[in-house]
Amino acid sequence: MAVVGIDPGLKGAVAVLGDQVDVIDMPTRGKEIDGLSLAAYLSRVSPGLAVVEKVHSMPKQGVRSTFTFGKGVGVVLGVLQALKIPWVEVSPQAWQKAVLWGVPGEGKARSLLWARKIFPGVPLETPRGRKLDGRADALALAWYGVSEEIDIC
Repeated sequence: MAVVGIDPGLKGAVAVLGDQVDVIDMPTRGKEIDGLSLAAYLSRVSPGLAVVEKVHSMPKQGVRSTFTFGKGVGVVLGVLQALKIPWVEVSPQAWQKAVLWGVPGEGKARSLLWARKIFPGVPLETPRGRKLDGRADALALAWYGVSEEIDIC
């Protein structure tokens, strides 16, 4: 069974662990998540489970950006529901504790270090050197889904 990890957000990503490893940046259209492209991708990879990072607003985050972010998460969950893909939402603290145990560092750098070690063939930087931490987080979320015993209702 393929498991998909989803780091929601415009700079997030979608990672699939199954017979093969595949990672894409979150499909967007302008400054919104492109639900049609996301649905087409998920239909192609046909996961049995999606693990979505459970997100919330952050202190000092503006009202507009909070609303936009929440709307994007709603698109992701709506696509999963429409495609009848079971999902669980997992807090960053839970998946980081389970997956990144023993990895030095903090924050996004820690996820990138872990992903480089476990998935050396997956591009985690743009050609200009910008770190693609959404990909690392999506891979870790999918890994969490594969390694943890998750009941699918």
